[in-house]
Amino acid sequence: MVINELEFLGMLCAHLTFGHLLGGCSVLHFGDNTTALSAAVSGRAESEAMRRMVLHYALAVAEEGSEIFVEWVPSKANVADIPSRPDEKSREELLAHGFVPMEVVWPLEEEWDFPEGMLARLRAARR
Repeated sequence: MVINELEFLGMLCAHLTFGHLLGGCSVLHFGDNTTALSAAVSGRAESEAMRRMVLHYALAVAEEGSEIFVEWVPSKANVADIPSRPDEKSREELLAHGFVPMEVVWPLEEEWDFPEGMLARLRAARR
């Protein structure tokens, strides 16, 4: 995978992790990767890996019924990048902003070929 796919995976995982809370909400995704943001808006991508993620992302967003907005921000202003910075100061910065460490929900390997499995998992999490 390249950085574009990893940046988009972050947006997908946000919906897999918090989809049960996002139903009917307006959601703002901000990022510094224009390719990932463009894929979220257009629903299209060049790479096969990104196309699969875009499909899963669209299904997750439709399932939860949220309204999506995307916004580009410069890398240095992107708080979503803080966890990828290795220094302890970055962790302290996250905690100061009220972030709480938690387990992220990732797509399961078998769900890449059968997205209906992901939808069933999202529906079960909402109950």
